[in-house]
Parts: sequence; structure tokens; C-alpha cells
Amino acid sequence: MFFACLLGIPAGVGAFTFVYAKGFSYLSTDPRLNLNRACQTCHAVPEKELEARVLAIQDRHHALLQRAARATTDMLDVIVAAKKEGASEATLQAAAAQHRKAQWRLDYVAAENSMGFHAPQELARILGEVIDHARQGQLEAERAMRKK
Repeated sequence: MFFACLLGIPAGVGAFTFVYAKGFSYLSTDPRLNLNRACQTCHAVPEKELEARVLAIQDRHHALLQRAARATTDMLDVIVAAKKEGASEATLQAAAAQHRKAQWRLDYVAAENSMGFHAPQELARILGEVIDHARQGQLEAERAMRKK
């Protein structure tokens, strides 16, 4: 009984708060579908200003996502070129490790599907890591090409 209360009370309060705050409206991938429910519950700002904020966040997120994808593609192009020039798998291990790190993070952000509304700083940080790992992998592949 004690454990039921220990778990049940916080769960009930959390569920009530989620419903009362119209939390389901946050589950949309685009809050512009209903700015009143999605944003104005907490943000006392006119709808036009909220829409402009959402569009700015979407544009910044999309541009950074494209930069990260381009960096990853550039890295893969150098890895392929290094293989064509005879670089061994052993010399390309560091580049492959950077590729896995970059690709995993890029896939995570692309699959996250909220276009950066709920945690734009966190998604931007992860995309920055994608770019860093991709460029590090590109450098490692270029080093491997010179070693061959």
C-alpha cells in the first residue's frame, strides 16, 4: 500500500498537470497548427509574434541540420576517395569511428522530428557535435590517404 501511494500520487499529479497544461498540444510536430493551445498556454505573446518565433526556430534548425548533413557527406566522400587510393581499413579506423559518432547523432536529430521547438539549444549542440565529428573524420581520412 505504501509503495502504491508513493508511486501513485506523483503519477496522478503529473498526469493532472500534463492534461491541465494542455500538454498533448506539444506532441504536434508543428505548433503553428494551433498556436493558442500549443504556445499561448504558457507564453503571453500575440499569435503573430509566436508564429514569427516558430518560423525563425524552424529555419535555423533546418539550416543547421543541412550543414551537419553536408559535413557528414563531405567526410564520406573523403573516406571513399581514401579507399580508392589504397588506404587500408586499419588506417581508416579513426575516420570510421568519427563517422559512426557523426551519423548516430545526425540520425537522432533527424528522427527526433520536433524541428527544434522544445529544446532548440540541445538539438543545436548535438548538430554542432555532428559537424565536429564529421570534420574530424574528414581529417582522419585525409591523413590515412597520405599514409597509405
